[in-house]
Amino acid sequence: MNRTLSKFGEFWLIAMLFGNLTVFSQGIDDLPKRPYLDDDFPCLANEERFALLDFMLGDWEITTKGLLVGDITLKKDGKGCLITEKFTAFNGHSGAGMDYFDLSSGKWKRILVVSNGTIESFEGEMKGDKFVWIGHELRANGEKVLERVEIWKEGAKVINNIFQSFDNGLTWKQTGAEVRVPK
Repeated sequence: MNRTLSKFGEFWLIAMLFGNLTVFSQGIDDLPKRPYLDDDFPCLANEERFALLDFMLGDWEITTKGLLVGDITLKKDGKGCLITEKFTAFNGHSGAGMDYFDLSSGKWKRILVVSNGTIESFEGEMKGDKFVWIGHELRANGEKVLERVEIWKEGAKVINNIFQSFDNGLTWKQTGAEVRVPK
C-alpha cells in the first residue's frame, strides 16, 4: 500500500488536525457564532502528550562534526496541535514537515518532504530520555529505506542521530549526527 498522502488525503489530514470539517452551502460569514469551549483546543491544555516535543521548538543552526550545515525552524501551529518544520541545508536542499500527536495510536506522527524528492514518514514516542522516530525514507528513485532517528535535549542543544537499516531493523548503521544550537 502506498503510504504517501494524496492532495485529497493531505486536505483531510489538515482538516482533522485543525478541527471538525463541515461542508456548507452558504458562506463562512453566514454561520452562527458561538463562544469557544475549553475542549475546542485540546492541544493547549498543558497535557504532557501534546508538549512532548516542545524541546525541539525554536530557531536552530544545524552542525555536523562542528561544521555549520544549515538551519531549521520548528514552531507550533493549529492551536498547538501541529509542529511545523522548515529547514535549509547549505548544500542547496530544503524541506518542510509536520509532526502531530495521533490520538488513535497514542503516538506522534511525522511527514517530511525534501527538495530532492525524498519523503520521510515516521511514527515516534519517548524511549528513556530520547524521543525515537521510526519510519521510512522514500527516495525519488523509488528506494525505500528504514530509518530510526533519536533526538534529545542536552543543555541548550538538541542532538539528532540518524540510523538506517537495510535488513528490516535487525541491524542499524548510524548515517548522520546533527547538533542543533540556538540561533
